[in-house]
Amino acid sequence: MGDWNEADEYLTWATKELSRNGHKKLCVIRDAPTAEVVNEFERVLDDAQDEAPVQEFFERHPEVLAQQLGAGCRWIIPRPNLGGVYIPDFMAARVDSGGLRWVAIELESPSVDRLFTTTDGTPAKELRKGLQQIKDWRHWLEMNLQTAQNSPINGGCGFVGITPKVQGLVVIGRRRITTSDDHYRRRDIAWQEHLEIHTYDWLLEEGRKMVPLHRSPQEECEECELYGR
Repeated sequence: MGDWNEADEYLTWATKELSRNGHKKLCVIRDAPTAEVVNEFERVLDDAQDEAPVQEFFERHPEVLAQQLGAGCRWIIPRPNLGGVYIPDFMAARVDSGGLRWVAIELESPSVDRLFTTTDGTPAKELRKGLQQIKDWRHWLEMNLQTAQNSPINGGCGFVGITPKVQGLVVIGRRRITTSDDHYRRRDIAWQEHLEIHTYDWLLEEGRKMVPLHRSPQEECEECELYGR
């Protein structure tokens, strides 16, 4: 603890605030997905005709969605209410050296047949809808930032440290529908709009990578030991 600093104090405070606001922390070790859960996710994807069964699965197993933020523990918040105006599919957060990193997550159907048009490469209808949702949420945050950051007991959302520049993530389609050009189009959107586009197969692969990290409920990672749950 000799290297404890202001950043550590902030992250400890933020962890306590998120817990106080009713947001459960998922430990990267204790709450890592099991092989059985990841296999169930694959079955859900194969059968899904729209995003509804995927949303329901993630609400039951947020640990499968959690790895989209990279290494470390995180909070996955399903269907938060943005002032009665918008209800995102999920908001997610994790701690890093810069504080809390938030991501706004929009789920679109796994069964779409393309991401971009074949004529001029603009986003196809379903992807365009997902991108607009992220923009709408960011605009709401810009106009209602104090409400977003305030505790629910004070009428807020409890999104500690969030900003209108929140990172966006749209999950849509399966890898088999993507083209080589799609890679460059998605990269350009990521650079220009701070918004990533991934297929559900990416989440499936990342979930499988996390399975070996799963430990018993009695174990927890260094982050949980430092900053609490």
